[in-house]
Amino acid sequence: MPNSSKTYDYAAATAPRSHTAHVVRELGLGIVAGRHPEGSILPGDAELMDRFGVSRTVLREALKTLAGKGLIQAKARIGTRVRPRTEWNLFDPDVLIWHARNGFDDQFLAYLGLERHPHLAEVS
Repeated sequence: MPNSSKTYDYAAATAPRSHTAHVVRELGLGIVAGRHPEGSILPGDAELMDRFGVSRTVLREALKTLAGKGLIQAKARIGTRVRPRTEWNLFDPDVLIWHARNGFDDQFLAYLGLERHPHLAEVS
């Protein structure tokens, strides 16, 4: 009989399984944590390829994935810009996990419609 009290290992479930997943995770965590603030330009391809030790193909695939989550937007001759948080797909499983790792701040909870209302706490 399976052990129903076994806890789910979220860290293992979110561990990168490929080079692309590793780049997506590290850049995504950096964006969510504010190391790459909204509106900022990410380092160039050459720098990111060197930092992560990956090919241009792997990096481009990772950037496409992050763009699909709404975190970044690439533009020719400008670079890859971090999009405003209001444009992120906040219900994407990876984005939720990255926020959980950094702590759910009031701004994030407000975007989800889960902000705390002190005046409601007084009523109850």
